[in-house]
Amino acid sequence: MIKNIALSALFLIAAATSSSAAVVLSGNFETGAPTPTLTFQEDIVFKITATASASFLVFVEWTVTDGSQNFVADVPDQSLVYSIDGLGSVVALTRLADNFNSIFNDASPNDGHLLFADIPVVTNEVFVIAAGTYTFASNGSFNPLLLNRVFTGEVFLANGGGIRLSDNVTVPEPSGFLLLSLASLSLLRRHR
Repeated sequence: MIKNIALSALFLIAAATSSSAAVVLSGNFETGAPTPTLTFQEDIVFKITATASASFLVFVEWTVTDGSQNFVADVPDQSLVYSIDGLGSVVALTRLADNFNSIFNDASPNDGHLLFADIPVVTNEVFVIAAGTYTFASNGSFNPLLLNRVFTGEVFLANGGGIRLSDNVTVPEPSGFLLLSLASLSLLRRHR
């Protein structure tokens, strides 16, 4: 039995080391080489809490503000893939901001955000941002703390005024999943 648990644990560790956190910034947003990208490695699911138009995804406390809010434009012709209550759609991306640099209703100075064209949402809808990778231009003033960064933390949808429209969703860290899997496996084995 201990041999089975050990083999199962090794399998889970191997699986976890090949996976990554759900949101990854890669490339160099300051110089553009290598090409800057933002990747959602897993779908992010929200429950809508207010009827309005969603305009951006807020990354809660994803960096320490560098004293100014800077943007990088997306590469033209990219669309954010999303669904509302299972109906898929796309919307034009506009830009990625390194941090707000001031309190903006429900957003703090250290929050970053991804802007997109307005999406009408209604209370109690399930809103899903699909896994995918988006490419951006560069900006020499982009916060250097965000270079090649894995983001784990909370995200929420907001309207153009920075008012929260969804619940907070925690972007998982792979090690947390691994620990939960190992604990669950141990309990199941012990229960038998």
